[in-house]
Amino acid sequence: MLIAVVVVLSVIYIIGFYKHERWRRQYTLIVEELEMKVSINHAEQWDLESLPGIGPALAQRIIEYRDEHGDFSTLDGLKYVKGIGEKKYQKILLFIKL
Repeated sequence: MLIAVVVVLSVIYIIGFYKHERWRRQYTLIVEELEMKVSINHAEQWDLESLPGIGPALAQRIIEYRDEHGDFSTLDGLKYVKGIGEKKYQKILLFIKL
């Protein structure tokens, strides 16, 4: 009986450890992704396309806007690009920097 209890407790401990370890790895990946922000003033087309909701056409419009008007002085400046409204801006805000 004692052996069965020890086995059950061991299994519960292993499952808990595995779930905690998996959560820790996922959290670490999220933090690493957030630290690797895309610079809207220096990004190439493929960098911009890696942002959520930004496809090839919109990435090209961002580059064209930047070429015409110079570097963005604030992140909010992206909203002047046709196709980037408040909703899309909020989606990408955590992934961009100047």
